[in-house]
Amino acid sequence: MTENVVGMWLDLSTPKDVLINNEAFEKMKQLRLLKINNACVSRCPNYIPNEIRWLNWHGYPSKSLPESFQPEKLVGLK
Repeated sequence: MTENVVGMWLDLSTPKDVLINNEAFEKMKQLRLLKINNACVSRCPNYIPNEIRWLNWHGYPSKSLPESFQPEKLVGLK
């Protein structure tokens, strides 16, 4: 089922610790929108789909995106 996900928005009312599996986005090849807010994530995903158009991740837990990410279709990054 995750292959068909095109958008994901996680916006918690108050900051909370959230565990995101390293492989969480690997099967989401169609993901176009990813927005995460008020989620305290301790480690980065190993993979972000190249189809992403909009990436908004407040508190992203690293200074860089995964090496495999090719942001050729990215139009918004926050």
